[in-house]
Amino acid sequence: MAIEFLGVRKKPKSTYYPINKTTTEEIRKMANTMNISYEKKRKIVVAYDNKEIVSDFPVAIGGEDSALNPYQMLHAALGACSAFYMREFFLKHKLRYEQASITADFELDSEGDMSKVKMTLYVGASFPEELKTELIETVKGCKVKKQLSPNIVFEYKVI
Repeated sequence: MAIEFLGVRKKPKSTYYPINKTTTEEIRKMANTMNISYEKKRKIVVAYDNKEIVSDFPVAIGGEDSALNPYQMLHAALGACSAFYMREFFLKHKLRYEQASITADFELDSEGDMSKVKMTLYVGASFPEELKTELIETVKGCKVKKQLSPNIVFEYKVI
């Protein structure tokens, strides 16, 4: 089964992909233009698809540290995307996900660039052992992850 996403056809590596043709069409309908403006000190407002997010920077560089900075937002996007794929996996297999969670630890290289991401997928004691590898492969399908440098090492663990 091939998946089309933003005009690119790819054969999925995992046995389950939560992004289907309907979802892909909805993604294409989203606004493709962001409006970015500045507020006091180092705050930046990003308006996209009738929604806004505010970014700020640490006090040490003139910000107020009142919101996530862009690098933290990237980390958050990766985490949220991975969590989406994990929940869709649980739904497909009719498993309860209310107690499931993910933690992600990010390692940076000497230049401050992301070099490694360690994700721990907490699934609970009743999660079937035989589904753990399939879960990891599904979470690896996160579209945000695919936008990152191929030099970043990803490690996954299911607990």
